[in-house]
Amino acid sequence: NVRLIGTTDRDLEAEVRHGRFPADVWRRMQASMVRLPPLRERGGDITLLAREELERLNRTLPRPKRFSPAALAKLESHSWPSNISELRRVVEQAVVNAEQPAIQPEHIDLDLSVNMANVFAHAVPRIREGFSIEDYLRTIKHELVRSVLRKTRGNQSQAARLLGVTPQAIS
Repeated sequence: NVRLIGTTDRDLEAEVRHGRFPADVWRRMQASMVRLPPLRERGGDITLLAREELERLNRTLPRPKRFSPAALAKLESHSWPSNISELRRVVEQAVVNAEQPAIQPEHIDLDLSVNMANVFAHAVPRIREGFSIEDYLRTIKHELVRSVLRKTRGNQSQAARLLGVTPQAIS
């Protein structure tokens, strides 16, 4: 027995109509499909998911952290274009940014999350003769590092911390 779970941000019905997704697969999938609305449409879940992620992270910390009410309000006010993966990154960075036990709004960096979401939203490159995945990934990494360095006003140590890499990886 095999169970497959898949996600997409595409309208598969439209993809079938345009011939970009197999109709027979679509028909089989419809029998057991569960539509989960994006996080931006489930405002009540943001606090629950953020606290759950924080609890997971707290199991690895010497001193547990908690959200202030204002920090939770800031999380709830965001549109979350990259859904739960973005929320997890933001909570992880807030834990790193907060030196005290209480995570405050200033510890929550929503700009970085949107920039990271934009990196992953890049259109798939046109593959042609001479294409190099290494060059493509190097370019994406370079764009992200430059963006974070602008945000940190050139502070390589802070940029490295935000990206979860060593300062040597920034240069």
